[in-house]
This record gives sequence, structure tokens and C-alpha cells, in this order.
Amino acid sequence: MAASSPSAPLGRSVTWALVGNAFYAICQWGAVVLLARLGSVEVLGRFALALALTAPVFLLASLQLRSVLATDARGQYRFMDYAALRWLAMQAALLAAGLIAPRDSADALATVAFVALAKSFEGLSDVFYGQHQRQERMDRVALSLILRGAAGLLGIAVGLEIAGTAAAAAAGMALAWGLVLLVYDIGVGALRAFWRDTLTALRWSNAPRILALARLSFPLGLVLMLVSLQSNIPRYFLEAHGGSTALGTFAALSSFLSVGIVMVGALGQSAAPRMSRRFAAGEYPAFLRLVGGACLAAVLVGLAGWLVSVVGGGGLLAFLLGEPYRPFAPELAWLMAIGLVAYLASALGYALTAARQIHVQVPMLLLACLAVAGASLALVPLHGILGAAWAVGAGFGVQVLGSLAVLWKAAPRAHRPG
Repeated sequence: MAASSPSAPLGRSVTWALVGNAFYAICQWGAVVLLARLGSVEVLGRFALALALTAPVFLLASLQLRSVLATDARGQYRFMDYAALRWLAMQAALLAAGLIAPRDSADALATVAFVALAKSFEGLSDVFYGQHQRQERMDRVALSLILRGAAGLLGIAVGLEIAGTAAAAAAGMALAWGLVLLVYDIGVGALRAFWRDTLTALRWSNAPRILALARLSFPLGLVLMLVSLQSNIPRYFLEAHGGSTALGTFAALSSFLSVGIVMVGALGQSAAPRMSRRFAAGEYPAFLRLVGGACLAAVLVGLAGWLVSVVGGGGLLAFLLGEPYRPFAPELAWLMAIGLVAYLASALGYALTAARQIHVQVPMLLLACLAVAGASLALVPLHGILGAAWAVGAGFGVQVLGSLAVLWKAAPRAHRPG
């Protein structure tokens, strides 16, 4: 795997990351459109519930190894240490997903099972992304995302065409993502060597290294799980009070919000290795310039999304999802306004990880989850979808304030304002 020079222009990495992540976001958006048009709002709701149930589990199991690997400026661990730990964690996540899957219908159970399988393939691909990201080869990440996005969209379409159920759509997605992992990320020719090296890293003699890496990254896994819960807690309340139809509608509207998250993520992933090098070298002003640039870009993305939703939200919903969604233009505008805060929180999250402010993120995000849960409890029963949107905003507001406080405390005293 060829490595590019660490001094390669940041703009080139950002461009590749934006291309790959934007295409993948469009495909995720397309999946929502397919589920709404080829299936139904109930099918979309069941698929969304499976994602909401499995996302926290797999994000915890991911241990955010991609970010840890990409910002491992001193080369403390080998790639195969990361790959072996990720493989173990994915097996544990599959087991946990089976335990929490709903048993009210065969389709619901199968949908969660296939979504979990797809996420395990995604998790293995993600560890390769960390290696490419550390080498600033965002072109490799972008091409994989393009392939996975297009293949997943095709798999969902075929599943809906054949059976018209959420489980069939999830099965098509899982098959597609598994093929991309095998053929592109690992490579058929390199598969034997990959598993040989993984098994070597899993030997008992290497257990201390794997355990040390797990201890380092476990707080980041907790962080990702809490971030996921922060977004999904309102969905649990909404499904309980409004059923699959309300959840499906909220999932469709939230898909517009996720596009900006992916765009901000592309910038954060590209800038994170340089942020970590600047912070590790004590170059705090340079670190702050990178953080400030990422935050400014996040705010601009949020403003653009909100303006589009205000000016043409109803028409956009009708064109993409169908006329039944047009009346939800006000809810979309609220979600996109909340997106501005969400995008800023995402940009600040990359800065915290680059500055190795890991453990402190757990209590901060736990507080954000408590805020979301409290807001959901109070608002969702009274205001439905709009209440769920407000609850999401409450959590991101807490996250932004907490992130700024942590970065201020992490700054050398000479660089603190005042």
C-alpha cells in the first residue's frame, strides 16, 4: 500500500474526501427515497428502527479505531493490531445485535440481523480507511465509499423489487457491502495474507498490545455510542408514541441533515492527522487555525442547508420523497437549523480527538444524552416529529458548549484568552 507524502496538499485530500463522502451521502439519501417510494413509510420506519437499534452497538464496538489509527503520529501500534481488535469487536457487536433485535415479527428480526451484518462489513472497511487516512491517501477512501454507496443502493433496490420488505432491502445492502470489502478494501488476492496477519495479531503473545489498544480506544467507542444515542433517543420515543409511520417520516426528514454531517466529516477526517501533528508538536496557533477553518466550514454548510430548506423545502420533499411529505416542510426547516449546531459539534469532535482529549468526552456526551432524553420525554408526546427535532437540537447544543470548554482547558496557558 503506497503512502503519499505527509506534505501532500491538504486541499487535495479534502477534495477527495468531499467527493467520496458526498457521493456516499447521495447514495444514503437515495436509499431513503427508494425505501419511501418502492416500499412504504412503514418499511422505511422498520429499516430506520433497525439502524437506530444497531448503530449505538456498532459504534461502541468500532472503538473509533479509524481516528486513533489516523492520528497515531508516533506509530505506537501496527495496522494489524487495529485490524485484529476491530475483527474481535465486530463479532461481539453481531452477538449483541442479535440479543436486542425485536421479536414482534420475523421481518423486524431479520431486518436487524441483516443491518447488523452490513455494519460488521462496514466496520472492517473502516479500519482500512484509517490506514489510508494516516497516509493521507483519501483517494483510496473516496473510491471505496463510492463503490460501497453505489453497490448498497443497488442492493436495496433489488431487495425491494424482489420482496418489497425491509429485511430484503437490508439483505441486499449487506451483500453489497460485503463484496466491496472483499474485492476492493482487502482485495481478493490479498485476502489470505490479511487473515494470516490478523490471526497472527490475535495470538496470545500479542494480547497485551491488543488490550492496551482497547484500553486507549474504549473511551472513544463510548463517545461514538453516546453520539449515536444522542441522535437516536428521540427516534425511540417517536416510535413508541407514533409507531413506524412517524419514525419513517422523521427518518426521511433527517436524511437531509445527514448530508451535511457527511460533508463536515470529510473535512474533519482530512484535517485530523494534521491537527494531531500540530498539537503533538506544541504548535497550538497552527492547531487553532485548522480547528477554526473546520468550524467555519461547518457553519457555512449549516447555513446553506437551512436556506435551501426555507426557500424550497416543500417542493424538495415532494420531488424527492413524494407529495405526502410536502406538509412537513416546517419540520425540515427546523431540522436544518439544528443542523448548523450539529455540524459545528462534529467539527469540534475531530479537534478533541486530534488533541487526545478522549476520556473527558464521555461525561460531556453523557450529559448531552441526558439532555436529549429529558427533552424527548417532555416534547415528543406533545409535538411529535417537531418535538423530536427540538430534542436533537438540545443535545447538540450541550455538546458544542462542552467541546469549547474542553478545548479551552486543553490549551497551553499562554494561548488562553484573558
